[in-house]
Amino acid sequence: GLDNVAVLRGKAPQVLENIDTLRFDRIFIGGSSGELEAILSFCMSHLKRGGRLCLNFITPENLVRGINYFRSLDVSFDVTQLQVSKGREVGSVTLMKAENPVYIVLVKK
Repeated sequence: GLDNVAVLRGKAPQVLENIDTLRFDRIFIGGSSGELEAILSFCMSHLKRGGRLCLNFITPENLVRGINYFRSLDVSFDVTQLQVSKGREVGSVTLMKAENPVYIVLVKK
């Protein structure tokens, strides 16, 4: 029932080329497929003042690229690492098997 939410489906940054006039309150990025800087540039130029940008990274290399990008703009951000373990039965006991960590970066413009 929301009338102010838009989901953009497609590969960024190509899917973003035709929405140059839009400004966003919130943006969530779940992956970059090697286009991180172009995506971040678009997001920061289209994010409203006071808006928030949330990014998920699964590799430390991309996390560092993102952090360095925001530092170069002198933008405030927070980084959280989330680690999940799933239980599986091993005989009569439960073994907690670790999943890969996810890095969450929250930027406030």
